[in-house]
Amino acid sequence: MYHLKRHIVTHRKASNGECFTCPDCQKDFAFLEDLNKHLEVHVKENKGTCPKCNETFGSLEELEAHMAVHQKSYSCSTCGKKFKVEYALKKHEVKTDVESQMKSQSHRAAVHLS
Repeated sequence: MYHLKRHIVTHRKASNGECFTCPDCQKDFAFLEDLNKHLEVHVKENKGTCPKCNETFGSLEELEAHMAVHQKSYSCSTCGKKFKVEYALKKHEVKTDVESQMKSQSHRAAVHLS
């Protein structure tokens, strides 16, 4: 008898516009507890959220593939070494430039002495 009463109430609420609507898929529910149970479906669908742009993905693999969009790579034009942050590349370039200048000066001094 419970199911019949619930069914009748569902139709009455629907015809009177007394329903709870899912914000994700717009599906209507006569009872709040049914909507709350339904919302778990959407939580399970969301296997990961990008921490940079809040986009959601259905699997961790999709999230990992997406993360490449946010990961920049900075490459040294001299040696091709890659860095994740621009500051590290700049530091490397300065160090490489200094080492190159020292080698050049050392080479010139050796040639001058010979």
